[in-house]
Amino acid sequence: MTLLAVISDTGYVCSARVLKGINKEIDRSTQKAASKWRFKPAMKDGRPVPVVVSIDVNYKVDANGQLVSDAPPPNVMPLQ
Repeated sequence: MTLLAVISDTGYVCSARVLKGINKEIDRSTQKAASKWRFKPAMKDGRPVPVVVSIDVNYKVDANGQLVSDAPPPNVMPLQ
């Protein structure tokens, strides 16, 4: 799954949109989880700046095609 997110200069997710989804339920759940994620702000010339990023979210699926992992938790994540 791929999200397009706007990260503020304070590290909060301002918006997240699904670019490549799995299904409507998982897409909504991931979007909701993404709204709680926090990042270390991107820096330019020593100052924090807002950025637009593409984020790949990986899920595990069992042999029957059933989802076995949830959306990532809302931890602080560094922008790379």
